[in-house]
Amino acid sequence: MKIKELEILSNNLEDTSAFYSGILDLPLVNRDERSLIFKSGNTLLRFAESDVAEAMYHFAFNIPCNKIGEAVDFMSSRTDLLNLQNNSFIADFTSWNAKAFYFYDNNRNIVELIARQDLNNASEKPFGGDSLLCISEIGISASNPVQLAKNIHDELGVPYFEKSPGGEEFVAMGDDEGLFIIVKTGRHWYPTDVSAKKLHTRIKAVSGSEEFELTF
Repeated sequence: MKIKELEILSNNLEDTSAFYSGILDLPLVNRDERSLIFKSGNTLLRFAESDVAEAMYHFAFNIPCNKIGEAVDFMSSRTDLLNLQNNSFIADFTSWNAKAFYFYDNNRNIVELIARQDLNNASEKPFGGDSLLCISEIGISASNPVQLAKNIHDELGVPYFEKSPGGEEFVAMGDDEGLFIIVKTGRHWYPTDVSAKKLHTRIKAVSGSEEFELTF
């Protein structure tokens, strides 16, 4: 699955513009009075202006599979990374064959950069903003994750993620290129104590040959 567009909320577009342009080095491709649109590889990331003060999302960018160490060095020189329980910045998801690290953006969104070995997308270029290849995960809060996942699967044909067994409070759908991470409302987003909330989220994606749009 490929996430083509993602729309989330921000209550401070000026600070959001400064963070994503200045810290992540993503190109700003459109701006108006009510929104900002950045480009990350194949994904457009749109921030819509909102008065919601605590609209805190979790989403992830794919990076080249050989760049996790370089990415940590790049980002730690620009912002604070989230320390994990083992006193390391890097989480090793062995069942997903991936490594990732996390930081907050200016909106207190939990942003993840993840290197997935099974994509075989190594790069010899120095790490920079163009190393954020796409948005590959968006967290979605639901009162019943299992039922929401079933609805998405039955209506749109999005597959369950084969590397994740899932459960009543966590269901992953899609593949290494794009995932819906559906969690029970109130569950903490790893690796923080931030509780998942139901927030406005609009997604345009392609699964197989079918393009679709979802709004939560």
